[in-house]
Amino acid sequence: MDEVRDNKFTLVQPISIPFGAYEILISNVCLMYRNSLSFDHRHDEYELHYVVKGDSTFVVDNNEYEVHEGEICWINPGVSRHVDTSPDEEHVHFIIHFDLRRRPVRSSSILIDAEDVAQVVKSLTQKQVWIGSAKNRYKNLCTLIRKELEEKKFGHMIVVRNMLCSFIVCCIQNLGVPYSSDSAYWSAQDSVMHSIISFIRTHYAENITISSVASELKMSERHLTRLLRDKYGTTFNATLLSFRISHVQEYLSKTDMSLEQIAEATGFSSAQLMSANFKKTTGHTIKQYRDSLRKI
Repeated sequence: MDEVRDNKFTLVQPISIPFGAYEILISNVCLMYRNSLSFDHRHDEYELHYVVKGDSTFVVDNNEYEVHEGEICWINPGVSRHVDTSPDEEHVHFIIHFDLRRRPVRSSSILIDAEDVAQVVKSLTQKQVWIGSAKNRYKNLCTLIRKELEEKKFGHMIVVRNMLCSFIVCCIQNLGVPYSSDSAYWSAQDSVMHSIISFIRTHYAENITISSVASELKMSERHLTRLLRDKYGTTFNATLLSFRISHVQEYLSKTDMSLEQIAEATGFSSAQLMSANFKKTTGHTIKQYRDSLRKI
């Protein structure tokens, strides 16, 4: 086996990224140049390949999968795998090793689409290997992630976390994983929770309170509080804040609106209050977040 690893392009320590009802635990990110890799090995983690250059044959539990330049290959944990490549051709793989773990969702966590994430993760286990197409932005993300990890400037891990999460989500979107938002997915209790979350999702920008939501959904405040606590381990105020902050991030990334305009559009009484809650919820300031977006 000939294997060359670019030692500069390696994580110093694992990265943990909140991901709905899960967290992404990234143990390794690397750019690898392979002439051949002919031995079977196993991982207890997910393995995500983006084939930057060349065509490769992934052999997973003795099944062969052709993955071409510009495509992505997602391999689930616990299966034997190796990659066969021609020694006469150059091959470059951008690889992420990571785990997806259920987490206790705390009051300061973003809860947007928590059940959607859980459904996608469940669907991913239906096959050992998922192969999908990729877009041009994947190569740009690879380049930017590598640059941040090499230069190690102040705040670079904030930028890297954002880009890695974006990279993994984009991969899932392009894998063709079956997904259904049909209400049959929800159990009886989940159906009630779905109503609560849907109402907050629709009215997050308004001056809603736990009292007004409970009244609208014809339930007691105590029952609503218990459902949120038992299902997500959080509170009404924290859930509302999560929706608002998520939309603040969307406005920051997709518009040129002022902070005052964004605050008004997302239900905050002032830009100062929005900024304070943004820092408390995400762990970085709006300026840091905007600076990270400019790098993408």
